Amino acid sequence: MGRHSSDDSDSSRERKRHKKDKKEKKEKHKHKKHKHSSKDKDKERERLLKEAKKFLKQQLKSGAPEAAVAAAAAAQPPEPPYEGQVEPIDSDSYFTKNSEFAAWLKEAKGRFFRRAARSQQRRIGRCLRSLWRLTGRCCLPVCLDLLCSEQSTEENRAMFEDFVAAWNSRRLPARYYKGEVGGAAQRTSHQWGIKGAGRLATSGAVGMAAALDEDLDMKEQARAQALAERQRHKREAKEWLDDQVPRLAGKDKQLEEKRARRELGRSKDDDAEFVPRGMDVMGGGEDSFAAAKAREAARQAHRGRHQVARQAEVQAKLAAAQAAEADKMAQFKALLSAGPIQIAKRQ
Repeated sequence: MGRHSSDDSDSSRERKRHKKDKKEKKEKHKHKKHKHSSKDKDKERERLLKEAKKFLKQQLKSGAPEAAVAAAAAAQPPEPPYEGQVEPIDSDSYFTKNSEFAAWLKEAKGRFFRRAARSQQRRIGRCLRSLWRLTGRCCLPVCLDLLCSEQSTEENRAMFEDFVAAWNSRRLPARYYKGEVGGAAQRTSHQWGIKGAGRLATSGAVGMAAALDEDLDMKEQARAQALAERQRHKREAKEWLDDQVPRLAGKDKQLEEKRARRELGRSKDDDAEFVPRGMDVMGGGEDSFAAAKAREAARQAHRGRHQVARQAEVQAKLAAAQAAEADKMAQFKALLSAGPIQIAKRQ
């Protein structure tokens, strides 16, 4: 009885120790996991902070739109007013004067024609929230300025009335009325990073239509140049061939053709199987049934001779193969009659 009680106490202590070890192991794993998760959160926070700073730095390179416009206007000398004839416009000219209106928005108001994309707005919002959580500083005015620096359609329509008034009252620079403001106006605040974009914008190819026309002209020129090059190579090859093998022309060419026809006719006359048309084998002067029958007989005789020659060739090859096989069998029988085959050992 005492032995059973001691066994029960040992097993209970073993179970308690096992539970304690399991609990400690679980706590240790939980602490380790929490430590790793906090470290990952710190890394993610630092990465978001770097991205937010980088994005806002790119967006704030040009500064506030109104301040940039005022500084640019103060730095440039005033342009003389336009003295020529001005064609009045109204609100219905929204699409026909779209390029000039976009340029006026950029230069006079520091704003862009199109609204910021939804993805860009969400990105700015994420940057704003990241900076607020990580630094505790409020960048709301800056981000709102970024979000609102590009116009919506309703705002464009409203500001087009101001543009119409400025156009009709000759308050715009002379280049607007002369048509020097075209499709090269910047419509969004995004920097595309295309090499030579400024040079291309001020070159002769203004606008998408001009660029397409220029591209088509270049393709046509390249195609015409390639065609001329192929024709030149063909002409040079023809001249070289004429120099190497002179071509016959005129009377010499006719004589050469007659000579070739005579040789062809002579070769046919020499053939024993050739029966000329218009003359049968019996000496008649007309193409008769006997002549056709003679031609068919000659054709059958030629075919028969060809078949006989072919059969003779096949029989000769078969006889040669049978003789070779008989020779090999004779050698094999002689080898077997000599006794067991002895294979020499390798040295």
